[in-house]
Amino acid sequence: KHTMCQSWSVEVVNVEIEDVMWVKFESHQVNKVFFVAVCYIPLAGSSRDVDTEERFLMLSEQIQSFGLEGRVVVCGDFNARCGDLEDLRDEMVLLKGNRKSVDSVKNSQGELLIECMQSSGMCFVNGRKGADEFTCISGKGCSVVDYCLVPVEDLDCIDGFVVETMSRCEARLCSGEEDYHIPDHSVLSWKLLVVGPGVEDVTGNKGDLFSGGDQEKICGS
Repeated sequence: KHTMCQSWSVEVVNVEIEDVMWVKFESHQVNKVFFVAVCYIPLAGSSRDVDTEERFLMLSEQIQSFGLEGRVVVCGDFNARCGDLEDLRDEMVLLKGNRKSVDSVKNSQGELLIECMQSSGMCFVNGRKGADEFTCISGKGCSVVDYCLVPVEDLDCIDGFVVETMSRCEARLCSGEEDYHIPDHSVLSWKLLVVGPGVEDVTGNKGDLFSGGDQEKICGS
């Protein structure tokens, strides 16, 4: 965190939607800005039942608003199972191709997410970059409900997308420890390529910034 903040100012800029936080990253060295939205959308009918249709509509409006200021990435747990629903309109499928999904189940929340994405010009990174894997693994079964979303035109700016299951994280980080709860949801990580002049190498705790000729690589999770 400390080293990342040496090259980037990081600011929470919007929390108007409950459980949706927008964070602004602005470079100290080049004229570059991008926004990351971290989201949790409760499952319809749960104890935290909300108007999911209204929430997705508000999220779509925010995506379009912040997209006017810089690059946008949206990620989180949407409790949306999209099965083989297509996130891209027909003309864009010809350019970007169909996504793959290991989860064939669809729910109404998944349909709302697809509508939100199509209205705001977003697409899934899951199923298009890296291996397609379940993002939630529990005693109730396996599903894909956690996503990384980017504008269609920025899909090629995402590299190294990985779904890190908790079992793999446990084996690597928690070997020998006892009495801890393993979360059901996986960790999603990726690199966002931001065109611009090279900068000094910076390594952060939550994200890494690497110089790479005329590209900067920002790793998010």
